[in-house]
Amino acid sequence: MAALAQFSTDCRPLAKGVVSDCGKSNDVFQFSDIVLTPEAPTWNATNYIRIQGTLKETLTYGTYVNVTILQGGKQHDDNNKELCAMLDQLRTQKRCPVSPQDIAFVNSLDITSYFPTGNYKIKVIGFTNTSRQLFNFRIDATI
Repeated sequence: MAALAQFSTDCRPLAKGVVSDCGKSNDVFQFSDIVLTPEAPTWNATNYIRIQGTLKETLTYGTYVNVTILQGGKQHDDNNKELCAMLDQLRTQKRCPVSPQDIAFVNSLDITSYFPTGNYKIKVIGFTNTSRQLFNFRIDATI
């Protein structure tokens, strides 16, 4: 597990300012758009995130995503998810290995009453199986 996440201030706003691309120009995946539905994350509901961009290298098993959730400096969650397993679970047409291409996928996120209301920073960083940064984005949400 990653230590308490550092939240970059060097980010490019996407999705009406709720989502920010905090990645670098040499990231393996470059965002073209991120769409949240509804536009602001909603408590006790299923929320959707549609991610679209360009994959510059082949995506293989062992690639993972780290999600860290902070509220007021308190860390609520920090976990890693294997990205190819997520694609399999989403039953997308994409299966690993995924060759370089323009790509889009949708994932759901249930925000339950387990999390108290307040302001949250959700940091999502992806890494390849060789530890190169895949992408880096942040969601600033009030629920």
